[in-house]
Amino acid sequence: MFTNHADSQRFGVVLTALLVTACAPTTTQLAASGESRPATAREMSGADGQRTLLEAAFRPCADWPEVNGTVATTAELTLDGVSSGGRVSSRLWLALDLTSGAIRFEPVQPWPPAFVYIGTGLYERHGDEPDVDVDSTLILPRGGDPVRHVRSRDLLSSLLGVPLSAPELIAVITGCQPSRGSLGGYTLGPGRVRVIFEDALPADLWAVRDASERSGWALLAMGRAIPGRTLQWRADYTGRVLTPFRHFRIRSQNWNGVMNRDFDVSFSWSNIRLGVVLDTNVFSAESLAPRPPS
Repeated sequence: MFTNHADSQRFGVVLTALLVTACAPTTTQLAASGESRPATAREMSGADGQRTLLEAAFRPCADWPEVNGTVATTAELTLDGVSSGGRVSSRLWLALDLTSGAIRFEPVQPWPPAFVYIGTGLYERHGDEPDVDVDSTLILPRGGDPVRHVRSRDLLSSLLGVPLSAPELIAVITGCQPSRGSLGGYTLGPGRVRVIFEDALPADLWAVRDASERSGWALLAMGRAIPGRTLQWRADYTGRVLTPFRHFRIRSQNWNGVMNRDFDVSFSWSNIRLGVVLDTNVFSAESLAPRPPS
């Protein structure tokens, strides 16, 4: 995973210092369908079933504004929860370029911040894992060499408390789950479905609409297995700030659908700016530009 021992050691020292004090959470156990009791699932098949699955899978994707051929946005993201028995509490400035597939985040504090994370190439997935080709860099503007050649999942696990890759975090933020395989799924009751993205690393998405089928699909949750672990992460959506942003909560879930206490972090939005024009250096680890003024 690391290119050499020095990279590995520096990565551990830097990121251990970024996580904070211990706290023992109590996590509610929820069924995989997102309800207090498991629903009776019925497999969907045929042309009508496939049409429903496609609509449920991709209609919740937001219509992001485009400016000068680029879809970009900035916002502030507040994190609160627990991970590995430690407290997670922070406020981050976030920039997204959804055209090229780039993300940057850093603590909301006077420049220079304690760290800057930059991930690029978020759509260049060719292997079994969603971050196999992601270029991730952790920059330490206050002193220290950048941390490179570390999977985005490992960096985000330490910085945010949740073991998602950078492409998976983008999928949670946008509500758009990329898929290179076929779709399967189940109906969980009137206007409620579970979509299964049958990639090399399967993913799930839960969506709901009015039982009359007159309304569009709304996203309830999405989840994915964590490579090398018996856990999966699950993101549940609790509301909207400005379209297309949604509050969400990312938790750990056992293979049998029972939530556990490995990580449980809530994410909420503020100071959202849609359709912004960002300097190209915002996503450059070589010529890092300070974040633009709010």
